Amino acid sequence: MDRQQLSHLLIFETVVEEGSFRTAAKRLNIAPSAVSYAVGKLEESLGVQLFNRTTRSLGLSEAGKVLMHETASALRVIEDGFNAAKATHNKISGLLRINTGYSAAKFVIAPYLGAFSEAYPDITLDLVIDNRFVDIVKSGYDAGIRIHEQVEKDMIAAKIGGDLRSVLVATPKYFETHPAPRHPTELKNHKAILYRFNEKRTYVWEFEKGRKKFTVTPPEQLILNNHQLVIDAVLQHAGLAYVFENYVKDAIKEGKLIKVMEDWTPSFPGFYIYYPQQKMRAALRAFIDFFIAHNR
Repeated sequence: MDRQQLSHLLIFETVVEEGSFRTAAKRLNIAPSAVSYAVGKLEESLGVQLFNRTTRSLGLSEAGKVLMHETASALRVIEDGFNAAKATHNKISGLLRINTGYSAAKFVIAPYLGAFSEAYPDITLDLVIDNRFVDIVKSGYDAGIRIHEQVEKDMIAAKIGGDLRSVLVATPKYFETHPAPRHPTELKNHKAILYRFNEKRTYVWEFEKGRKKFTVTPPEQLILNNHQLVIDAVLQHAGLAYVFENYVKDAIKEGKLIKVMEDWTPSFPGFYIYYPQQKMRAALRAFIDFFIAHNR
């Protein structure tokens, strides 16, 4: 039996249950002619007449009774399978795969992982930390988390957490021998500790003041692909670092680091969770609602 025959068989069963082609069509939300066509094709493929038709009544033929009797239980199994599959969509459970960059994981996810696990014990959260730009659909993820400018345009996105700000910092000792810069063009006279996203790309230093914008790649002293190593290096007086303020706010408060060019480093939209379609699983809806609420 091919797939088309199965479709025709399901329509045949509906006609039997409803007692007429027209009411079956209404239940299936298709045209009556489509019902007649399906039953006709099924009769043609079997080489038998399934209904005894008159202008006033519709009854099963002997062959129709046999077909209904022999296939009814199998059709119930198929229907149960469909219903079970639909139920998983509304059940807050199962495997949930999220791809996120390290910074988002550290600041908006990690502080609440315990609370999330307690709130949703039937969800298995597979959180993959990856600073590359990943196609979440091809890679089999339910959703991704990135800063807004990195979110693919065809995705549905929701903000998670507040705005972010990058700050340019160095130690007081570093500034003893290197005058603090006041303008992006002065960075060419400084040593830079750069963060590497991947093999091909380092983090670009972008500055903005009103309508003025500068993109700067200062002389590299160090290129590191780990955020904590960047922080360690700047604390060891190796140069200037341009990092999310969240990473260094304690060091700034303690006087270990000094912010410079603050008027060139405005805040910007922070992290967004994004996914490919509006009709989402209940587990993903729970994840999004939970972490948005906890990061307000």
